[in-house]
Amino acid sequence: MVDKRRSFLKRTYIVDRAFQVKFILKIVFFVLLATVITGVVTYFLTDESLERSFYSIHYQIKNVWQVLLPAVVTISFVTTGIVAFFTTIIALVESHKVGGPLYRFKRSLQEVKEGDLTKVTKLRSRDDLQDFVGSLNSMISSVKEKVVRIDLCYHDLNTKMGRLDELTASAEGLSDKDKELIDDLKKGIDALGESINQFKFKE
Repeated sequence: MVDKRRSFLKRTYIVDRAFQVKFILKIVFFVLLATVITGVVTYFLTDESLERSFYSIHYQIKNVWQVLLPAVVTISFVTTGIVAFFTTIIALVESHKVGGPLYRFKRSLQEVKEGDLTKVTKLRSRDDLQDFVGSLNSMISSVKEKVVRIDLCYHDLNTKMGRLDELTASAEGLSDKDKELIDDLKKGIDALGESINQFKFKE
């Protein structure tokens, strides 16, 4: 039990301060709004019920709950409906602001998986996760630069391999071991070229 508690306390719950604080403030604002709406509706309905009850000469009050029950039931349905309506609207808006970027991230990562390093992921200005899209684009750009450098090395090796072929073609006395080594170099360079061709990194 103690170990679980220590593990809980050691966890880092703030991973993106700006995003999490903004999200928490939205929830707190919505809770306060729902509380205010409930208070206003409760005030007007109970005030009206009590006023009708106390000023009616033909109405005999048995207990306060008998007077307030209809108002409380009405308040429950009204506030539940209002809160459910606003919850649905806020959930749709907020999930879209997060779901849209997540969909784009998933699509971008799928393109990278397929070897396309030319695409830049863009988000709308009102979308959340703006920092993440910057990190994603930076990562793809970094991978692209590395592939470009490998491609330059491949072309350089291929050129030198061509020159080596010319030299060995006219050379005499090459051992079978030397020829096997040259063939292995050719196969290695060809395999490197095939691997590079799996990436799309030129516009």
